[in-house]
Amino acid sequence: MGYAELICKLQVLPRDKQAEVFEFVEFLSERCGDEGEREMKKEKLKITKSSGNVFLDLGFPPDEAAILAMRSDLMCQLETLIRDKQWSQAEAAQVLGISQSRVSDLIRGKFEKLSLDMLITLATRAGKKVQLKLAA
Repeated sequence: MGYAELICKLQVLPRDKQAEVFEFVEFLSERCGDEGEREMKKEKLKITKSSGNVFLDLGFPPDEAAILAMRSDLMCQLETLIRDKQWSQAEAAQVLGISQSRVSDLIRGKFEKLSLDMLITLATRAGKKVQLKLAA
């Protein structure tokens, strides 16, 4: 996962969870460089491998984490599509059949304003095929 995708996924988190993640990132960035490397060696940080779902890793219940991950992924893909096509918010609104203010909500990652159903509808209107895959 790239940095931009991670930031996009983090934007759909509630503000308190975002603060926790950014606080941890600051903690790690303070320990970079020569001096930081020595400090990290002293502290013996415990690094845990991700489950593949950042929301699950942050402590959300599995059902909520799955929905948040799907919403985050759809929001990121729609935002990327809008950027790649170089649509203005007004143009995106016309293509997606929503108001410009809803496009702004999408671009700004205001996940609480866009349900999973609505994001699936928008992706379909944008010409994308949305599929749900179940895994064991």
